[in-house]
Amino acid sequence: MQSKQQLLSASQASLVADLAGRYGIDPSEITFFTDDPKPFIGYEATCVMLGRLRPDLVSIDIEPIETSFVDSLSLRCSLTFADGRHRSAVGVVNVAEQLDGKPMSSQQLYQAASGRAIRNALRTAGIDVVRLHTEAVDNSIDIGSPKTERAALLAQVHALGKEVGLISAETGKEHWSSFLMHRYGVASSSQLGTELLADLAATLRTLNSPFTKIAA
Repeated sequence: MQSKQQLLSASQASLVADLAGRYGIDPSEITFFTDDPKPFIGYEATCVMLGRLRPDLVSIDIEPIETSFVDSLSLRCSLTFADGRHRSAVGVVNVAEQLDGKPMSSQQLYQAASGRAIRNALRTAGIDVVRLHTEAVDNSIDIGSPKTERAALLAQVHALGKEVGLISAETGKEHWSSFLMHRYGVASSSQLGTELLADLAATLRTLNSPFTKIAA
C-alpha cells in the first residue's frame, strides 16, 4: 500500500512550486510518498519536462502489453533518441493496490502504471528528470521562462475542481478526467493551453456558483 506524504517539507514544497511554475504542469502530478525521498512525477508531466530538458529525446510512446496475470495492469514505455538509441521498460500496477488505504480507481491505476513505466524506462537510459532540472537551474541553462500565467491557471482549475467535487479523496481524479475528456478531449488539465485553461476555470466557476447549486 502506498501512502502519500500529506505534509511536505519546505524544500519539497519549493520543488513542487518550481516545477509547476517553470514547466506549466499540474502540481497534483508531483507526489511524495512516505517511503521514497524522490518525488513521483506523472507520465504527462514527465513528458513535458523531458521536452524542455532532453531535446534529443524525439519520441515517447506508451502502450498496454498482454500479461498472463489477470490481476495487474502492465504498460510499456518506449523512448527513442535522435542518435537512434531505443530504451523501454514496463510499469506494472496490481488492481488490488491501495492508495492511502483505499482502492485505486481505474484512472488512478492507469496513472500509476504509466508513471512507473516512464520512470523505469528513464532509469534504463540513465536519466533522472529532477536531477536534470536541478543541474539546468544551477548551471543557468536556458530551459524556458516560467509559465506563470499558465501555472496560476493550472493551480486555479485544480482548486475549483476540488470545490465542485470533481476531485475528491473518495474518487481521486476519475470524475475530473472524465469531465475533461468529455469537454476537451484530454484526460489531464496539464494537456490544455492557456486559453482552454481559462475557459475551464470559467466553466468551473459557473458550476460552483450558488445559482447553479440552487438550480440543481
